[in-house]
Amino acid sequence: MKHTIIFKSKNRYSSFPLLKKLSDRILIGFFSAPIPDHMGLFWWNIFESFDQGETWRYTQKGESLYDWDLLPAKSPREISDRFICEHDGLKIFTGSYGFAFEKDRRISKSTSLFHKSFSDNLKTYQKIYEIPGIDIILTFPRSLQINDSKHENLILIPAYALLSGSNLSRCFVWRSSNGGKDFHLWNMFPDGVDGNEMAFINTKNGILAHIRSDKHPYLMESQSNDLGKTWTYPVNISHRFNNKIKSIIGGPPHLLRLRDNRILCSYGYRFTPMGIRAIISTDEGKTWSAPIILREDGGYSSSLYKRRLKNKFKLPSAGNDIGYPVSIQIDDGSILTAYYITCKDQITHIATTKWKI
Repeated sequence: MKHTIIFKSKNRYSSFPLLKKLSDRILIGFFSAPIPDHMGLFWWNIFESFDQGETWRYTQKGESLYDWDLLPAKSPREISDRFICEHDGLKIFTGSYGFAFEKDRRISKSTSLFHKSFSDNLKTYQKIYEIPGIDIILTFPRSLQINDSKHENLILIPAYALLSGSNLSRCFVWRSSNGGKDFHLWNMFPDGVDGNEMAFINTKNGILAHIRSDKHPYLMESQSNDLGKTWTYPVNISHRFNNKIKSIIGGPPHLLRLRDNRILCSYGYRFTPMGIRAIISTDEGKTWSAPIILREDGGYSSSLYKRRLKNKFKLPSAGNDIGYPVSIQIDDGSILTAYYITCKDQITHIATTKWKI
């Protein structure tokens, strides 16, 4: 197991990485800010590796031709929450920036759902969504695309909404059954489940969702047998330990199908000792292994919570700055997991762990 620091600076709060494997390189994108930024107000950085994550270099935006294709957006927040897929020779992009409320309390998706063809012909699709009782709705970059005749070019984009006048959040999914030509918003749990960030994966038993909630520490799961239209009521994910059933604690999740057909879920763990963990399923998500500990040296708050920029920005409360992992499988079969973490020196930074199952 090998840990690598991608970016670390005592004057920067770096967080919320995304990881993408291309044919000749691996990309990591992440936020970097002079204050603890949880809303994507500041800079988006891109690092790339040509040796399977052993070494990394910083890439200025516009330096490489793939930058625009991978990261088309008007704000770092949209870049972070982007979803990218290909359909009929077109790339489809969407992000949460376009799901922000307008002054008249309507939700617009006009800037965040569009097609870009390989010949650079751009078409923008606009639609306004009016959703009563919701203050804000955000997507999360753990989306699912299934492009075959059985699933009708299905796209599922996980989202969560904050209800007006409360501190409750609800799980939604933006669903397209025609490859992104149009989307519809589905309430996953009409009778109410407090959840937020999610990840989707297709299994032999249906579509599996892993769900984080701020109301309790447990990682939950739900399943859809009708292509994301209806979902089972969420239950805690558990594993068997010494003939006892123990619930998995942590989140947000990331789900990955491995080459040997197992499913990997990586997630943050914000209880002592804090760090990054993973679980594995060999039976399409029916059962899960005991947690695999990748890191357990976190649990500190960034020293930059003491900083203010002319009182212009309202900072989140100081917390345990760790988590939001995302994993890929590299050429030799190893797993590369990226995340952000704050250790004893109180510098919130981006790191990876290369490990084998």
